[in-house]
Amino acid sequence: MEVETARPYFFGDIGCWSERTEVHKAASEGHAAQLQQLIRNGASVNIVAVDSITPLHEACERGQTQCVRLLLDAGAHVDARNTDGSTPLCEACSIGSFDCVRMLLEHGATVNPTLSSRTTSPLHEACMGGNAEVVRIMIAKGASLEAYDLYYGTPLHVACANQRTDCVKALLNAGAKVNYARLHKTALHHAAKVKCVDMIEILVEFGANIYAKDKHSKKPIDYTQPGSAAALCLEFYENTPLSLQQLSRVALRTMLEWDGDMACFLLLLHILPPQPSRKQTQKISPAQAMDHLFVFHKSCRSLEDHLENQEGHRQPYLLASGTHKQAISTYYIVMDKKPIPCLGTTSLAALDELFKVHFVFSVSYDNALSNMYTFLQTTVNVIDVETTKESPKVKELRAKFMNSS
Repeated sequence: MEVETARPYFFGDIGCWSERTEVHKAASEGHAAQLQQLIRNGASVNIVAVDSITPLHEACERGQTQCVRLLLDAGAHVDARNTDGSTPLCEACSIGSFDCVRMLLEHGATVNPTLSSRTTSPLHEACMGGNAEVVRIMIAKGASLEAYDLYYGTPLHVACANQRTDCVKALLNAGAKVNYARLHKTALHHAAKVKCVDMIEILVEFGANIYAKDKHSKKPIDYTQPGSAAALCLEFYENTPLSLQQLSRVALRTMLEWDGDMACFLLLLHILPPQPSRKQTQKISPAQAMDHLFVFHKSCRSLEDHLENQEGHRQPYLLASGTHKQAISTYYIVMDKKPIPCLGTTSLAALDELFKVHFVFSVSYDNALSNMYTFLQTTVNVIDVETTKESPKVKELRAKFMNSS
């Protein structure tokens, strides 16, 4: 008997139905040697038991990484659906198994499967599971931040309802809409209901509307106990306007499509705009200076064509490649039209590498970015403070920064 090879899998297609088999049991219990022997003896890796559950579902549900690998290598349907519509990726995300999730994605698992009234997306499941690293890899692979679940709403709503603060941060930094509502209930309503002060503060920092009313005409504060920490926190925000710095962050995140760390650098560029240069016929705006710092490249397009067509970038710059600006998979530092892959996987780490490249290759700063780089050099990295010439703007900001710290 030969092992079944992978074929297209459709919702409701149960294949060879059976009661729970020895393959299911071995996969679920992590008996990799027994599973391997069963496969060698010709057992089907795609046989389904009650509720259309495959051995791969069971292995992923228990985080059995060795068994997951054996099943995938033997041709298990990576997108098989049970009667609830859940795929193996949903199961791996729900328990927060990063290794299982990564293997499934490497074997082509669908990141955004079609949802039904009984189905939540893998990203929803990851937010329920609470592993922020799983949430990040799903976002990096293009998971929809606004996928809609009939019961909760978006992944951000799910993360807030389940008190997954790290997942909330990951979603917001990736660009999740903080005021998206289901039945007029926002993520802040959920955070208030579970009385999580940390989440309330994070959501407000990202622009959550503290006055939003749900279908019962209740504001987030109406879901808290009077005098509780959550209630006092929301009362403070109702009575105290956001600072200029907080409003600037909210405005940048709203206007721009990059993540939170990148938005901070953009804010720094606005605070330290480019200096006028003798060689420039007109002043460069902060928005134009951004184009000197980083460029977005859609990963489905040719990297070589992009590099050939880039003109005017003489100094090193950061090339961010991904499906969209909230889902960057790879960062490159480009010099002389040659891409150097960054070791860091976040925008903050990549920008730090870009800054240090100037010292490694003895490259001068781009004039459009000179103020920002000088501030990073003297204030953040404390390099050659006494001998570096600073513009009045940099000196002023550095003095304020040092006095506040």
